[in-house]
Amino acid sequence: MPETTWLWIELCDPVSPITPSPRLVFGLKDQQQVYALQAVIYLGGVHFAARFPDQSSTWWEYDGMWRFGAPRADHVVDLLENGYQRAAFVVYCRVNCRG
Repeated sequence: MPETTWLWIELCDPVSPITPSPRLVFGLKDQQQVYALQAVIYLGGVHFAARFPDQSSTWWEYDGMWRFGAPRADHVVDLLENGYQRAAFVVYCRVNCRG
């Protein structure tokens, strides 16, 4: 797999076998590329929402229709669902990467 700083995966099929994972690991043991989950983007209705972890692994929810888009701490149960919205994209960033 070529080195890339960011990965995004589109979850367009409602019965997609892909489930968001906190980490993705590619490559051989001595040349592994590790990616950390940065955000899950949800689509539904006429807007989007997102969940993202901070550096302490606390999850936050962003919804522009709630208090002018102020993020709020979230107790995530299922990363694929957010109320009536379904996960549409997951975004990962390579760990220990500069740039």
